[in-house]
Amino acid sequence: MKTTIFYFSKFGATKQYAEWIAEAVPGTKLVDAFNEAPDPSPYDAIIIATRAYMGRIAAVSYLKSNWKTLKDKKMYLLVVGMSPPEAEDSQRQYYNIPIKIRKKILGYSKVPGAIDLDKLSPIRRKLVQIFSQKVPVSKNMVAKEYITPVVEWMKKQVV
Repeated sequence: MKTTIFYFSKFGATKQYAEWIAEAVPGTKLVDAFNEAPDPSPYDAIIIATRAYMGRIAAVSYLKSNWKTLKDKKMYLLVVGMSPPEAEDSQRQYYNIPIKIRKKILGYSKVPGAIDLDKLSPIRRKLVQIFSQKVPVSKNMVAKEYITPVVEWMKKQVV
């Protein structure tokens, strides 16, 4: 079975998760989907690792535009962001994925990410300040332990 991880990472947290998963599941191809538009057709199982930022999941447009091919694949969606999974905005992000796509996603996790205010443009930093409920600070909550459900799912697909 051909497996891959398409990761949409702008600042590196999502890429880190994708790399850890690929290390844990040998033979899994890593594709930087942020900088190229990957073709899902050669793969049987696909992990879409994507960032959530400013209220939206980055990979939703990719999922929509490639749905004809993706609908027949085994898919896991790993969303990386600063809001916890139970937070209202995390729930809203998930439910903003069209229902026909959500129904076909076989696995889903929302994991903590990182934010480095120094890497943001002045405009994005101001938006984070506006939308944050408290004064934003740089922090990194990325941890390898969060990939366990994804790795277990992926290993089942490889069999």
